[in-house]
Amino acid sequence: SGISSDYLQPAKAHEVNSNSAPTVGYLARICPEKGLAQFIEAMKILLTFPDLQNARFKVAGYLGKRDEKWFADLRRKVVAERLADRFEFLGEVDLPAKLNMLDSLDAFTVPTVYPEAKGIYVLEAMARAIPVVQPAHGSFPELIEQTQGGLLVPPNDPRSLAEAVAALLCDPPRRQAMGRAGRSAVETSFTEEHMARNMMDVFNDVLQTKAGMVQA
Repeated sequence: SGISSDYLQPAKAHEVNSNSAPTVGYLARICPEKGLAQFIEAMKILLTFPDLQNARFKVAGYLGKRDEKWFADLRRKVVAERLADRFEFLGEVDLPAKLNMLDSLDAFTVPTVYPEAKGIYVLEAMARAIPVVQPAHGSFPELIEQTQGGLLVPPNDPRSLAEAVAALLCDPPRRQAMGRAGRSAVETSFTEEHMARNMMDVFNDVLQTKAGMVQA
């Protein structure tokens, strides 16, 4: 499945400002499987890198009843480690709030602990010209190869994730080039309209093949 063309509304310009805090985002379901704990651990490591001590992090997504206690424990850990001023937890967001959040980011990651079959949130970030860093499993290697919109890291490796995100944050031209590549790829290949046309082409090919077999 593709994403709505709403995500391809004109994106806000990303100003290169040495005084602004680099911002990394997570936008997916709030649960252990999507790797939020790994995201937080990696961002803690990121804050120890030179020139990134002022980095900030935004987290948004649906939280189910099953994971409320787990998430509360995770947030208490963030507070206990004196990182609360670095993390902004936005909760579940509607489309306008989602677009605003994505447009405020410099990099995006949802470091799932299992091989994700779809990863629509990756395409949403790319549509806003935000480069992604994803674990090299599931659908992510193919998405990154097709779009050139981000980097791959070993799964379940917070340090490698931190290093890859840092590499993007510290290299604005590379980051912006990946963002443009990702947005262009989504626009030409991954919208709902494009995916629907592809599906119709598949159906038509199947029907023509069957018609040819009947005539034979």
